[in-house]
Amino acid sequence: GALDVLLVVPGLLDAGRVQVARRNWAMLRPRACIVPTWQRCGDDPDLDEAIDGPIDGEEDGPRLPYLSEACDVPRVPTKGTGGYVAQLKFVLPAHVQALGVRWVFVVLDDVRLFAGEFDAKPFFRIAARNDLDVASPAIRRAHGRRFPEMRPQKLTNGAVGRRVAKVELFATAFTPNAYHCFHDLADVEMNAEGYGYPDWLPGYCSLRGEKFAAGVVDVFRASHGLPGRRDAWTKSYSDSAASKARTEMAEWYATRGVELVRASRNVTGYLHDSDDMPSSS
Repeated sequence: GALDVLLVVPGLLDAGRVQVARRNWAMLRPRACIVPTWQRCGDDPDLDEAIDGPIDGEEDGPRLPYLSEACDVPRVPTKGTGGYVAQLKFVLPAHVQALGVRWVFVVLDDVRLFAGEFDAKPFFRIAARNDLDVASPAIRRAHGRRFPEMRPQKLTNGAVGRRVAKVELFATAFTPNAYHCFHDLADVEMNAEGYGYPDWLPGYCSLRGEKFAAGVVDVFRASHGLPGRRDAWTKSYSDSAASKARTEMAEWYATRGVELVRASRNVTGYLHDSDDMPSSS
């Protein structure tokens, strides 16, 4: 049966990434899938064709559903600017509640899930067994110098992952409550690009009186970027604009007596996939 998951790809940039979204859907077979695009229908004919029809160079074997068959593909034009937050804000917590899914899996449009490196059912089982609210596979090419905690790590003593203070958003699973917390924090007008949110989310959830436990499941991996392209470093916004938005958002909250505290990159424990070896904390 379908996996008890809502897959969200928050912003499909161009036709070249449609195949990535389709194959990720096939890896998961989720109960529901939402893939908003940055352009209106008709703005990018190549993208329109890729969403609704076959893709050149498809691998032999059973045909994957076209993206428009497998997922809802709302057109959410943002004039080519903004980041994933502008798209996620349209996926309301009420939608998640109505679906009754256990997880919201947010996967960027240039992150690939491969057979042999990622297996959805045990990934979500490990996240649930370790009582995580936010979970991610380890990420290859995760802007390594900036996000070393997301890179794959070799673990010992039967550990399958690390309990961490925060998770950067590449392929991130949220419980419905954690997604609600993220959605409440997200502010498209002040900070649509996304800088700062992973840092602030643990403390913000605590301010709401909600628990926050995050983990990187190292036995499963995802790859950031597309073959032969520098897409792992390609964004729809500039770093300077994103940094400015992060600073202004933190200052705005401070004027209202709320400090958005940045989480550390510390490893606080380890994850296990066995009842006789519970996750440390």
